[in-house]
Amino acid sequence: MAKIYTSVKPPTLLRNSLVIVVVLVLCACNPGKRLQQDEVFLARQKIAIDKTYKGPDVDPDDLASILKQRTNRKILFVRFHLWAYNSIDPVKQELSREAKSLKKKAKLDRKKERLNTLVQKEAKPKKIQRKSRKLNQYRKEEVTVWRDWFTETVGEHPVALDSIKAKNSADQIKIYLNKHGHFNNEVDYLVEFKRKGKMAFVTYEVSPKLPYLISEVDYLVEDPGIKRRLDFIR
Repeated sequence: MAKIYTSVKPPTLLRNSLVIVVVLVLCACNPGKRLQQDEVFLARQKIAIDKTYKGPDVDPDDLASILKQRTNRKILFVRFHLWAYNSIDPVKQELSREAKSLKKKAKLDRKKERLNTLVQKEAKPKKIQRKSRKLNQYRKEEVTVWRDWFTETVGEHPVALDSIKAKNSADQIKIYLNKHGHFNNEVDYLVEFKRKGKMAFVTYEVSPKLPYLISEVDYLVEDPGIKRRLDFIR
């Protein structure tokens, strides 16, 4: 009797869940590892509106849009672009760039030799000019490797907390509220450090206070014609 072997595959949902868990773990591992020692990774910014405020709605999203700093982007709760940046080893990146620079130097020397040969053989001036122009263009080309493209195009540099920008953001919120009639507003910000001081969480505490509203407008106009027009508009 022939034996029939069947392969049992894990359920799609379980397989996808494992992939998501692995990605989350990778992205959560020290997101600010490429920062300088004196820098702190900006993990989150939050706008907290005073719960006792009973006036017209103040949209936290409108206030968040004027903050001077932006945290790293997220895709489905994951800092994918930051993970892509951190996944590149800077030492290997520099070594590959140096190796490519040496190859470029060798190629540049060969091009120079060919150009000198043309000059010695008194080749046509147009040909010499064309070769010379290409040589100068090649000399000016920046040496880049695929790791450079990956970090600059796909990746995103980790955002470090900037205390000056945090204060400026609080001041900007006050200006925004003043422009909307909340002249007695109060804005402060609180910075919490977690993960042994490696991650910063900034909360902007906003108390808008009741806005000043225009109840009545009177126009003092002596010209009867203009007065009639104003009466018609009102």
